Amino acid sequence: MEKAKRVYKPAVTGFLRGKLLIFLVWFIKGLEYLGSKWIPLGRFYGQLFYSKMIAAEAKLAGLKPGMKILHIGSGHLPLTAFCLGAWGYEVEALDNDLKAVTSGKKMIENSGLSSNIIIKQGDGTEVNCSDYDAVWISLHVFPKEEVLNRVVSTLKEGGRVIYRNPGGLLKYLYPRMDSTRGAGRGSCRKVKQCMGKETVVLQKCLLEDEDNPLTLDCLRKDQEGIIHYVPDNPLLAPLGLRPGKKVRVCARECFGGPVIAEVERRRVALDRLLAGEIIVKKGEPSAL
Repeated sequence: MEKAKRVYKPAVTGFLRGKLLIFLVWFIKGLEYLGSKWIPLGRFYGQLFYSKMIAAEAKLAGLKPGMKILHIGSGHLPLTAFCLGAWGYEVEALDNDLKAVTSGKKMIENSGLSSNIIIKQGDGTEVNCSDYDAVWISLHVFPKEEVLNRVVSTLKEGGRVIYRNPGGLLKYLYPRMDSTRGAGRGSCRKVKQCMGKETVVLQKCLLEDEDNPLTLDCLRKDQEGIIHYVPDNPLLAPLGLRPGKKVRVCARECFGGPVIAEVERRRVALDRLLAGEIIVKKGEPSAL
């Protein structure tokens, strides 16, 4: 028996605003459905709203062509999977709506990307992500918190989770997740996108592979690493946070609080997101 779909119902106040938002959802879904049927419209819609956003997400996550990616909530018009597949990634797309899966398959076949993209029906709360390098979670996925918990718990170390938070009018339609959620299991980075959206990238990681650079906030208490890269921030160099320096994590404050790090016998408190931009490696510090 097919599992009943759980549908997110936005909590809005005001009769007029509620009607406008319902119309907006209907319009977007209708446009995406038409785009899945007529490829030129789908590509135009993707170039207008998705292409730059997905490119920024892939760059923020540090992905490389050839990596294996899962997209949860692909919908009738699987533009995230389409863009990633066209750029050389190996993509599997998942949706719990059989009609959306059927429409998505036809679009991918008509686009000639069937060798890079597989679309199938499934439930994001039951998926096993251990074989994937990165997992995209669409804005409209519900229940998003359950899906995120499932993805993070089954994802391999070093894997990335990319999800989108709503902004503007969209915040009345879709649930928003705390951008520091999951930071205790790895790094957390975010970037603003079009229409007020916010992309959050989580990386589940531990410092165990000397050839695999990780972010400072991936280190557990008392773990050490050698700084490989620091972002362009004038406050970091005076604190001793420079490439080639040895750094040790002394503490990780709870609830997404700062990372307390020691460098050159000095302890500094770093915002969790800033620590997520500092790249570290195992090895001996360079002679300066």
